Amino acid sequence: MTAIHMTASVPSGRHMALLALVAVIAFIAALPQIVQIPEPRHYYRLGTAEFHEVGKPDRTVSLPARWVHETAFGPETATYRISFVPKDLPDTELALFIPAVRQTIEVRLNGHLLPRMPRSSWSSSRSGYAYAATLPQQFIDAGGNNDLEIRLIRTDGWLSGYLSPVYVSAAKDVKGYRRIADMLTEQWRAMTFALHVVAVMGFVTILLFRYHDPVFQWLTLVTGWSLVLVLSQSPVVGQFLDGSRLYLLPGVAGVGLMAIGVAMALTGRDHPHWLRISVWLVPLALFLFGVSGVVGLPAAIVAGIAIMIVSYAVAASILIRGFSQNGGWQGAMLSVPFALSAWFAAHDLLMGLGLNDGVFLLTPYMRTMILVVIMIVLMGRLAQSLNLVDQANDVLLRRLAEQEEELNELHERDRCLREQSVLERERQRLMSDLHDGLSGHLVSIIALAERSDVNGAFISSSAREALDDLRLVIQSLDIGDSDLLVALAGWRERLEPRLRRIGVKLEWSMEAMPQITGVTPANALAVLRIMQEAVTNALKHGPATRILIRGEPRSRGAAIIVENDLHDPVKPGKGHGVVNMQRRAEGFGASVRLDFAKSCARLELMLPGRLVSENS
Repeated sequence: MTAIHMTASVPSGRHMALLALVAVIAFIAALPQIVQIPEPRHYYRLGTAEFHEVGKPDRTVSLPARWVHETAFGPETATYRISFVPKDLPDTELALFIPAVRQTIEVRLNGHLLPRMPRSSWSSSRSGYAYAATLPQQFIDAGGNNDLEIRLIRTDGWLSGYLSPVYVSAAKDVKGYRRIADMLTEQWRAMTFALHVVAVMGFVTILLFRYHDPVFQWLTLVTGWSLVLVLSQSPVVGQFLDGSRLYLLPGVAGVGLMAIGVAMALTGRDHPHWLRISVWLVPLALFLFGVSGVVGLPAAIVAGIAIMIVSYAVAASILIRGFSQNGGWQGAMLSVPFALSAWFAAHDLLMGLGLNDGVFLLTPYMRTMILVVIMIVLMGRLAQSLNLVDQANDVLLRRLAEQEEELNELHERDRCLREQSVLERERQRLMSDLHDGLSGHLVSIIALAERSDVNGAFISSSAREALDDLRLVIQSLDIGDSDLLVALAGWRERLEPRLRRIGVKLEWSMEAMPQITGVTPANALAVLRIMQEAVTNALKHGPATRILIRGEPRSRGAAIIVENDLHDPVKPGKGHGVVNMQRRAEGFGASVRLDFAKSCARLELMLPGRLVSENS
């Protein structure tokens, strides 16, 4: 059947697998010679007939008998006549049963056409079928001679006719054997056809998503094209095509060449460019040669089948050799139906030409086996793909966990660095604030204390200013994201008693002040220093007797307004600290505007809805 190449480099385990593979192929190849259709019980067996063929002398034949016709195509008829005297037949409803028939038959008993039992629409006169008919009691001469005439009509191609022994038995005994025969010769065709349709739909669907995979490309081609051929030759569709369906038979050569493509794809071999061309060009050439009469249609059909046989054998050899070298189980499984297809196709070709005895065409049975194995291979490849995906997911999850752990370490390190940076900046800010505020006051106090002519009230005033500045810094440390009003309220508590002691009236109104976010200790302290500077300027340059501080909403934030009365007109200048206040305000995204009227000074601190830090 196939050439199997074994070398010393093949591992012993794989060597045993190769021997087992060959044994399986040999066993299945021998099954048709072993398995026989069982005979009915309590039967009357008719095994001898007079054979009549037009233009030839009658002769006696023993059943089973094969009828080889001389012409390639066209209708031909042969008749088997059997005479019998019934005896020991059961007194019940009788039936006539022929386990194996090839080509169409008509059966008459004593000149009466027997009513055939219903059969499946998938019954094929070309592939062989079982025949069963009822035997009405009125048709039988119980005590005399009965003439049974079986007319065999060649209606399907060039295949030889076949007739097995004829059995007469009780109808109830025949029914069970008829069901077995129908299942083996008819019902499996419908099941195989359904499986074939599902396989083609599955491969087409897979190919839409894996169009680059040569395995699915070739599997889609071979299953799709073979489905077209099966439909054209099936009893259901073939009745509409009549004799024209024979012209499609050379197309089986393409199926065989496609099998080589499947084998090469499964074993990972690059298919030659001529192979893709040949799968279409060879059947087309055979069809044209057959139609044109160059070689004739029978020769074109035989050539197509011969190419298919050789191609299946080559495909099986490629798969078996690939298994011996690489151990691919998928190719090893598919090599079994490929090798058997080559063997059974050769058997059927010889049987069709009348060169070999046989009952049924065996090649159609291999189609079922090929489809089942292909589905197993497909499921195996799917399982392998899923396993690869699972393994890739495991690797990715492991790497992801490692990356997450590394990122967590980096994040923790970065967090510590940011905390240290924040602490360092806050430390620098506190040192700067204490240096700019408290240290200046302390220097002033020390200088005043060393002068003997200075009043103690000046020293006390400077000490209070130093204490207020220190409290301002400490208060800013406990400020949250939206606690600006809280900070202002705390500053008011210290400011109001101080102004009251010197006779200055404070009017405070923050009810309309909207909430400001983004407040940090640094920019809260900057706001309070601006406010402190504004009050100091009002007391120093007013001199103010009334100070109004209120908050107002603005379209993009809020405004804090400080107004004080003036006794004398004042011109703005650098001595009023506006530049210093503007610098502080710009540090958190705000701005300062100072306006003078005839008897009023107005400072407006315009705040954004969210303050920014100096480092943002």
